[in-house]
Amino acid sequence: MQPFKLTLPNGGTLTGLHNLLEPSSPAYTAILVRNRPLLVTIHGGSYSSTYFDADQKHSASICSNGLGVPVVSIDRPLYQGSSSFYPSEEGKTYHEALALWLHRYILPTLWKEYGKECGSMVLHCHSLATPSAVIVAGWVAQEREKGEGPAYPLAGLTISGFGTQNTPQIVEQGKQPPPDPRPEYFNFPIDVKDNRMIPKGTADRAIYKQSERLDSRMPYAEIADYKAIWGDSHWKALCGKVEMPVMIGLAEFDALWIGTEEHVKEFAGGFTASERVDASVVKGAPHCMELSYWAQECKLREAKRS
Repeated sequence: MQPFKLTLPNGGTLTGLHNLLEPSSPAYTAILVRNRPLLVTIHGGSYSSTYFDADQKHSASICSNGLGVPVVSIDRPLYQGSSSFYPSEEGKTYHEALALWLHRYILPTLWKEYGKECGSMVLHCHSLATPSAVIVAGWVAQEREKGEGPAYPLAGLTISGFGTQNTPQIVEQGKQPPPDPRPEYFNFPIDVKDNRMIPKGTADRAIYKQSERLDSRMPYAEIADYKAIWGDSHWKALCGKVEMPVMIGLAEFDALWIGTEEHVKEFAGGFTASERVDASVVKGAPHCMELSYWAQECKLREAKRS
């Protein structure tokens, strides 16, 4: 995938990677413009756009080239070369501020720049990118109901590495008092991170050679503001506003979320207004499915649902 750098309407900067296809390629010409989505992928905490282009075996470009679907992977604000949104407008939480930037600046810019030969846009969000993406999808529904419509044709949402029921270990960690003073950023030790996100036996040994390159410092607010926007059943109100199709892939051996059918049914059940919800447990998979043995299966499902 190739790097890009764009200037947003508010003067901010957005960086990331993209895989844009040759218009003459067979896979590209096989799809009518109105049926071709622009797939935008949004990384989780402590990663960046390279999460979706880890190495030759673990890249969104593989399915992109095979199916004729262009892919853009962004660096979220405060990651890599993308601008900060602080101080956040209207005193919003981290996830609300991120949603605001996605809706007002980032997604309209991506559509204007890369959506010329596409008929719609689909978001794929991993892990902590989920709350803001769900908020955005809800705003899109509200605007369409008013007959306004956003500046980008969002048509679907796919989710991996997120849910509504944390594992007991994560629940206990959440009971610990926050650090004082609260840090702006923090990093996970690489070995601890890998053991949690892609434990041995769930990924090709070669992927661990990429761990340091894929690692990014993480804004502490991503975790600190999580409960206020998603916890204590707040997620139900957010998910209930989404009307577009949703696909959820919950890893069976996710270290952060309980990987059961009961859990994925609960999460899917929150999207009460969605025209279609496809939710399943991905057997054997770890939290970072896109870096695991299940990588291409995960990306293929996203692209096909697009």
